[in-house]
Amino acid sequence: MKRVFNQDEIKELLFYNPKSGDFTFKKRDAKWFKGCSESAAVKWNARTAMKLAVRIDHGRKNNPVINLLNNKYAAGKLAFLYMLGFIPETVGRIDKDLSNTKWNNLFASTIAKDSKRHGIREDNKTGVTGVTLYSKDKWIVSIGGGDKRVVLGYFNDFFEACCARKSKEVSLGYLDSIGFGLFRSRL
Repeated sequence: MKRVFNQDEIKELLFYNPKSGDFTFKKRDAKWFKGCSESAAVKWNARTAMKLAVRIDHGRKNNPVINLLNNKYAAGKLAFLYMLGFIPETVGRIDKDLSNTKWNNLFASTIAKDSKRHGIREDNKTGVTGVTLYSKDKWIVSIGGGDKRVVLGYFNDFFEACCARKSKEVSLGYLDSIGFGLFRSRL
C-alpha cells in the first residue's frame, strides 16, 4: 500500500527549489530503512543523497515522478505537499509542459476542470476539438457537458460549427483557446 506522507515528512526526505522546480534527496536517518538499519542509511546516503530526485515515467504520459520508499509519487503533487501541506486532486501546468515543476507554473485542479484543458488530439482532422465532418458538407458539433457528451447540432458551414463549439466552451467555463485550436489551415 502506498504511504501517505505529511508535509514535515516530505521536507525531511526532500528539498524542493520552487524557482527551478528541482527536487533533491536529503540525507536520511536510519528510521527510514527496514529494521532501522544504520548501514543501509550510510550506503543510501553515500549513493543517493543530494542528487536530483525527479525522473520521467514514460509509462504515465511522461509524468515526472519521485520514487520514495519504493513508491512513485507525482512531482507536481509533492510540490503542493511541500509548499502548502496538501495534495490536490490533480496538478495542472500553466505552460502544459509536464516536466516543468516550477512553483509559479503549477496550479491545483480537479479531474473535471483538467479535462477541459486538453488540447487537440493527434488524430483530429478538422483542427478544432468537438467539430467533426458528418457527411460530405455537414459538420457535427459536440462537447462534454458534465459527465456525458452533448451534441450541439449539425451545421452546413465549418465556421458556424466552430463558433457554436467556442460559444458552448465559454458558457461551460472551458479555458480560453485551449482545445479550440487556431483552425490549423482549415479557414
